[in-house]
This record gives sequence, C-alpha cells and structure tokens, in this order.
Amino acid sequence: MQPKHFNVKLTVETPIHIGNAEFYTPTDYDIQGNEFYVIDQKKFLKKISSDKVLYNDFLKNCEEYNTKNTALLKFIRDKAKNLYKYTVKIDEKAKDYITRNPDEISRAPIDKFIRNNLDDTVYIPGSAVKGAIRSSIIEVIFRKMLKEEGNLCKQKSSGREKILESINSNNQRKSIETILHSSFGFDAKDDILKYVLVSDFSPIIAETQICFPVNKIGDNQNDIKALLECVMPKSSFEGTITFKKEFFDSFNRLLNKIKQEVKDFPLEEFSKENYEDFNEKTLKKWIRAHYGYKVYKCEEINNKITYSKNDCLIKLGKHAGAVSKTIAGLREIEVKGKSKPQFSQTSFWYVDNKPMGWVRAEFNLVS
Repeated sequence: MQPKHFNVKLTVETPIHIGNAEFYTPTDYDIQGNEFYVIDQKKFLKKISSDKVLYNDFLKNCEEYNTKNTALLKFIRDKAKNLYKYTVKIDEKAKDYITRNPDEISRAPIDKFIRNNLDDTVYIPGSAVKGAIRSSIIEVIFRKMLKEEGNLCKQKSSGREKILESINSNNQRKSIETILHSSFGFDAKDDILKYVLVSDFSPIIAETQICFPVNKIGDNQNDIKALLECVMPKSSFEGTITFKKEFFDSFNRLLNKIKQEVKDFPLEEFSKENYEDFNEKTLKKWIRAHYGYKVYKCEEINNKITYSKNDCLIKLGKHAGAVSKTIAGLREIEVKGKSKPQFSQTSFWYVDNKPMGWVRAEFNLVS
C-alpha cells in the first residue's frame, strides 16, 4: 500500500476563530472609522528610544499608569501614528463595546486569530484539521456498530441509550471504547493518527474582522462579552494531508480488533476501500458521515450549502460547538449552569447571524 497525498483547499463559509491564547489589549491598537490598526511595537519603541524627550514622556506616563488613566493609551496611539503592522475591519457592535467607556484603559481585550510570527498572516493550524479527521474516522467506525441510526441530533437521552443497546452489552461497548481511545490518542505512541501528516494551511486570500459574537438559545440571544478576531466568509487557505503506509496497516489492525469484539461488524465495508482506491471520495465520505447528521442539521441553517464532487463541510475553532467533536453524537456535554451533563448542544454562537465555524474542504488526490 502506497502513501496517499492530498492537496486541500479550505474555504471559510461562516466566521471562524482559532486562537493561541494571545489577545489584543487597548495599547496594541487604534481605531479609525471601521478599521482596527494594530501597532508595530518594535517600530514604536525604536521611535521612542531614539528621542530623549519622547522617552522621558513615555516613562512618566508608565509611572502614572493605572487602569483608569488614559494618558498612557493616548500617548501610545498618538506617537504610533502610521507605525502599524496591519489593519483589520471591526464590526459596529464590537466597536461600540470597545469605545463605550474610553476612560478605562483595561477594557475589552480581544482574542487574536493565530498568526505567523514571521509576517503576521493568519493561518489555520494543521492540528485543527487533524482533530476534525480524527473525530470523523472514529465516528464512521462507531456508526457501523449501530443497528439503528436515525437523526442523532434529535434523539433525547432515552433514545440515545436505546441506540446504544444495539451494541450487545455494556461490557462490549466499554471494550470498543477502550480500543478506539487507545488507537486514537489515549497514548501518543499508539495513536494511528501519528501516521497522518497535516500541514498548516496558508492563506490564499483572507479577510479578518473584530467581531462581537452572540450566543443563541432558540430565538433568545445572550450578549456575552467575547470579542474575537475572526476570519470571514470567502477567505480561503491551502495545505496538504498525507496518509502514510503505516496508517493503513494500523487501521486494518484496529478494524480486526473490533471485529473480534463485535462479530457482526461489517469489516468488508471498509475492506472495499482498503486502500488502493482510497481517494477524495473515501475521505469525503468519512467526514460527511461525521458532520452531515449532527450539528449541520441541528442548527437548521436556512441556506443549505451544496456540495460539489470532492468537498464537504467541517467545523473548526472556538465556539464551533462541542457536538461537532463528539463520537456518533453520543458523548454527554458538560454545560455550565446545568445540574447534569447534556446530550445535545443547548446553544450556538453566531456572528452576523451566521453560525460560527463552518469551513468547506476540497480534496485533490496527488498520488
């Protein structure tokens, strides 16, 4: 069995946010109109250090700094004019929140989208896409053990348990879960996804925006203060995915272990695809099985996004929703404020009335 190499294009369909625990503070930016100007701190410090008067003024403002003293903020923004690394659009709601109390210098930190340290361009880390592939493969295996699928989004807890009873016993189910966990990341040395190489995804074209997302429960809306830098729809990225020979060998061994536990497990359905014919169609089928029957339908997106021959939808990033990361829609989700774990997601995050996180993936087999 030869390795399989795919070129992959990701097109953002709804706003996404992927961070790395970094954020913008008010001293990092200036707002002019609907543009968010990110200050180049190195150029600013070089300018200040080369002028003794400016340097002393800067030190004086720093010494007098407190969270309600805007003198330092005004000084930085004034002296940093035209010393910007890049600009980002800002939506009206985010702008209103940031500028509402200008006397508070500590107001409104903004989660940054992950950026390349060399040129400050946004990118989608390969780990985010690999996580989607991991969940999709496990989902496909798990579903093959269910005698009845139905629309798992709509199933209540009792329905979920009824479906799980189609696997012969709780002991058997635990055994299968152990096999899956050990093969997909419970222990890194046994994780078969270490044989799947996913590059970071570089921008072809990318538009970012500072957004004020809202959390919706049905028709109700909660304005939770969570300012984010998002990559917006129509942005696109490119990267590669390689399935090494060792992945297919390990995957075969995994399926055979499951067959030993679940005698009627349809191993032949995987064998038909094992694996000389492993191509865009197979990868697309796996991912669609994961997303097509859960969050996508649960959210009841009015304008359904149509598929072309070799693409499918995945969900990425912060606020994409815990359900999108569950196995067969069967994992219980801890929800803050709830007395017990929930089976299904209780709310969704929206930007510009679009549910966050949807990305179209197009796969092209190279070899």
